[in-house]
Amino acid sequence: MRVILEAMGIPNLWTKPTDVEALRGNLGTTLRFSGIPELKQNSDAIVSELIKLAKSNESVLRRGGVALKKIDKS
Repeated sequence: MRVILEAMGIPNLWTKPTDVEALRGNLGTTLRFSGIPELKQNSDAIVSELIKLAKSNESVLRRGGVALKKIDKS
C-alpha cells in the first residue's frame, strides 16, 4: 500500500508511462521479496490488478494517504 501511496505523490502519475512502469517494478519487487511463495509466483498478475485498482480508486487512495500521514506523525 505504501508503495502505491508514495507513487501517488507524482503529479499526473497515470499519464507518465515511465513512472507507472517504475511503480510496477517497485510493487513486483515488494511481492517477490515478501517471503510468501504464492505472491512471488503470481507477482505479475497481482501487480497488474493492483495497478488497475489503484488507477480506478485514485481519489480513495489519496484520502487514505492523507490519513496515513497523520498516523505516521503521531
